[in-house]
Amino acid sequence: MATPTFSLSTPTGAQASRDPLGLSHLDHLQLTGSLERLETLYRRLGFARISSGTWAWGRMAHLRQQRMDVLLFEADPEHPAGHYFEQHGEGVCALAFTVADLDHALTQAQAAGAVLRLEPQTHGTEGGSLRLAAIQGVGDVWNYLVERRGSPASFWPGLT
Repeated sequence: MATPTFSLSTPTGAQASRDPLGLSHLDHLQLTGSLERLETLYRRLGFARISSGTWAWGRMAHLRQQRMDVLLFEADPEHPAGHYFEQHGEGVCALAFTVADLDHALTQAQAAGAVLRLEPQTHGTEGGSLRLAAIQGVGDVWNYLVERRGSPASFWPGLT
């Protein structure tokens, strides 16, 4: 049996990649489903609960391991995460990308045809601010664009 080969080299003649939105890294994943079931699964992988919150629409927990962040949502169908769950079951309902400048990223995304799903929001916290907006991703998955300034006390709005 032949050993598969793997190469990280750039194909000849390929164009250099572009970054029109100014993305710096994957900020976090958002998953929807049963909080107890999802948290149990991620704790087995070494994640720990950092914060949580309860709202009229449901509950949320923030888990972290090293530099990896996951937000777990258990939400009613009126909330985007709850709507995703109703349509698809448990899964990743949103990807969040860190951007240096939210206004620039949104302008570039919309110029390229992105559909705005959540208008920009600003959340000031002790030590910093969090600005976010969402555009349509693949299928029913949303792509959040997140700008963090300073050291916000809360990772996501409403978490304690």
